[in-house]
Amino acid sequence: MVQTYINEHMPMLDISVYDLLIAGGPMSRDAMVQKLSRPRTTIFDSLKRLEQKGLVARRPYYCEKNERGRPTVLFYLVGRDG
Repeated sequence: MVQTYINEHMPMLDISVYDLLIAGGPMSRDAMVQKLSRPRTTIFDSLKRLEQKGLVARRPYYCEKNERGRPTVLFYLVGRDG
């Protein structure tokens, strides 16, 4: 079971990020920074580890068709919200 694997082998921050995605669904890194009150780079490192384990993936989210700049990137749990 994925939850058992995470609880036994992952840093607490990774578990917090994973649990946040379970509770809140897909969200941006900035939203996670606000909800967990952790530095952006720390959240990025956690997401990177979860992506490497195949537990989390990312996808672009385009708000409006004519919006300029880069799209917001949403992170989601693999096999759950993707």
